[in-house]
Amino acid sequence: MTVKVAFIGAGSIAQSHLDAVRLAGGDVAGVCTRSEGGQRFAQANGIPHYASSPTQLIEACQPDAVFLLTQPAAYYDILKELQPFNLPVLIEKPLGNRVADAEQLRPVLPDKVFVGLNRRFYGNILPLADMIADEPPFMAQVIMPEREKDYGQYADADIRNHWDMLQGIHLVDLITHLAGGCESVLSGLQWGALPLTETPQYTLALYRTNRQHHVSFLSNFDSPGGWRVHLFLSKKEIMISPLEKTVIRSLSGFEELPVDVRDQQAKPGFLAQTECFFEGVQGTLPANWVSFDTALESMKTLEQLFQIKAPALTHF
Repeated sequence: MTVKVAFIGAGSIAQSHLDAVRLAGGDVAGVCTRSEGGQRFAQANGIPHYASSPTQLIEACQPDAVFLLTQPAAYYDILKELQPFNLPVLIEKPLGNRVADAEQLRPVLPDKVFVGLNRRFYGNILPLADMIADEPPFMAQVIMPEREKDYGQYADADIRNHWDMLQGIHLVDLITHLAGGCESVLSGLQWGALPLTETPQYTLALYRTNRQHHVSFLSNFDSPGGWRVHLFLSKKEIMISPLEKTVIRSLSGFEELPVDVRDQQAKPGFLAQTECFFEGVQGTLPANWVSFDTALESMKTLEQLFQIKAPALTHF
């Protein structure tokens, strides 16, 4: 059965979702947006456009599910309006600029909520997660350089805090997926708050996960290089850098997980993510369903790491 969906919001990410929906065998029955860019998106892709309200969109299109693609500030009002329909909703990350923002959504959520954290659906991550699921405690090193120049044009602190959460949640959710959520921070160091934001310029933290792995997290703004994750297992080193590529090094040599060709058909991870969402829309939730609470756990970890109070590293 073809899954029929409706888009609420149609910013730059909408085209990537549309490509994935169509590749997954679904259909976008309508778009609700008041922006001129959203109207052009609907017209260019031959999708009916509804400007008045989400209610008009749902009543006219009778979709099986909704993709919520607006800015997080609009989530609460839209979800509240959608409550009577109780349709499954895919919400783009982040759920808010801060954990407190996301928590406010809980009373208006439908029964089925999926959060679009596509990194865990990358072709190289799906087999890797299964490969290390039963590994004894290991050390993970996570490095997140950022670029203040990418968002330094914004004077509004809330916009910049949104950028920090939007970018950071990708990496923290990925390591949460692979190693588990933050159970306790063992040590931390930070300094140099960026202008107009609570985020420190430099964060170094060591924490233990609820699966008893240890994570070394480094966020160094304006540092050269790219995001990278290293996993140090008992007999292997796994290097994920860039995040779309995985190299496994052992005493016997190197092995590279093959790139999923489907990640070249749409934005990486989006096709597998959409298929997972459609499976849950049509029946019981699959094991890799990204729930509201799953996404919230990663948000809490990131926020905690960015708010370390320890003035210096401690011995343990």
